Amino acid sequence: MHYETGIFHSSKVILMTGKISKTLAHTYYHISDVCRMAQDRQRSELEAGAPGENYRRQVYVVIPDRDEEPVALSNTVKAIGLTNKYAKDCGIRFRVRGIIVSDQSKKKNTEENRGMLYTDKDWLERMYGDSGTPIPSIYHLVLGDGIDEIIGDYASKFYGDVIAKEKEPRGKGWNMMVSSLATGRYPDDEVSIIYMDAENAQIGPDQIIAMGWPMYCMDSDVGFVKAKFIRYHMEGDKRCMGGRVNHSVFKPLADMFYENGLLPCIGYPLSGETAFRRDVLWSIEIAQRFGVEWATVLQLLSRHSPHALDLRSEFAEVSLGLNMDQPLGEGKRKRDIMKGIYNMTNQIMTVNNDMIGDFIKETWDTPEAFMNGFGSHQEKNAKRWATKRKGGTEITGRIPLNELLTFSRDNVKKKIEELYSDDVEGISASDELLTPLYTVRREIGHGKFDEMIGTMTEKRITIL
Repeated sequence: MHYETGIFHSSKVILMTGKISKTLAHTYYHISDVCRMAQDRQRSELEAGAPGENYRRQVYVVIPDRDEEPVALSNTVKAIGLTNKYAKDCGIRFRVRGIIVSDQSKKKNTEENRGMLYTDKDWLERMYGDSGTPIPSIYHLVLGDGIDEIIGDYASKFYGDVIAKEKEPRGKGWNMMVSSLATGRYPDDEVSIIYMDAENAQIGPDQIIAMGWPMYCMDSDVGFVKAKFIRYHMEGDKRCMGGRVNHSVFKPLADMFYENGLLPCIGYPLSGETAFRRDVLWSIEIAQRFGVEWATVLQLLSRHSPHALDLRSEFAEVSLGLNMDQPLGEGKRKRDIMKGIYNMTNQIMTVNNDMIGDFIKETWDTPEAFMNGFGSHQEKNAKRWATKRKGGTEITGRIPLNELLTFSRDNVKKKIEELYSDDVEGISASDELLTPLYTVRREIGHGKFDEMIGTMTEKRITIL
């Protein structure tokens, strides 16, 4: 990074050992580091003469929402809305330009959400008072409100099949792609988009700064920031371990691929809290549903990907502390929860096999060899997972840890055997992956693409 002040003095850079290439090292820091980093930068700038606002990227925080509790969404919006005030109070030059609630909820919840957002507007205006600090704009983008028609008019060649499947629910990836088009007509590399889940009870303005600061200044090369955290859920008065699919499948896989030189050491592979420079986001395929986080990791961080970033200068990982997201299948019967875990694992593994299947087959001669390695890493991760979190081995949904591990291992085994089998046809993630927006722009032309951005931006309802 081009920080002449040495602002990463308190950061911890992960060191590679053994046969792992040092090119897999990346910048890692804790949320508490960020204020010091930003304050150091600001002091240095004041001594040299502070640059103008055009020196900063435009920061938008997008909250993809789908029938979350309106109160939870409201709390998230208010916490993010305080970011500019918090930054000023801390002596940090950081500004969120806008918050976009990208809403896939049912009509009743959509209407309730909009009412809540106007209440949030009033609350934020009282909190900022006459401080003179700009409040982030708040926008409500309803994905069912003519959005399909806009996408169809400009890009039906690429997304027509998705739009045609009206009864098939579209997931977070579709939401992320569509909402990114509503971030305005700016040069692509001058916009950064932070995606934050709607229901994290522990979200605060410091988390937004932590996610946004690494790519805030125009002289930073960072294009992708990924969060890690300790995840819990409350069940009654009991705190249970969260992150079931992450820790039972994809953290072991990530560690396994790290050991074999494919990926850097990633703390929480399936974290939904991510930030992108817009040009980076638009260069990759986005998985429509559960595979969105893993597909992003494989494209931007894998050494086999044509879109791979320079890990030392273009990727950063930040620890946000505690995460209290709503768990998958909360309140459902155990059978339904296990079905949800199966569907999630199956979708992500389909994306995994499609993207790096050749690497897997070149590295492990047989599915048995792969599963032996996976089982070892799963066991190691399970021990770390249980010992780091007080409360033993009870998982959200009151599922015993050993039962979850066996169930997840069987699901992975099935998908890996499909990968190695010559008899299995049609196992592909092609229907799950959305065409990169840069491909769309090349095909329809810059003029039409800018028109689409303008039309999408006009569809967002301005609350504040």
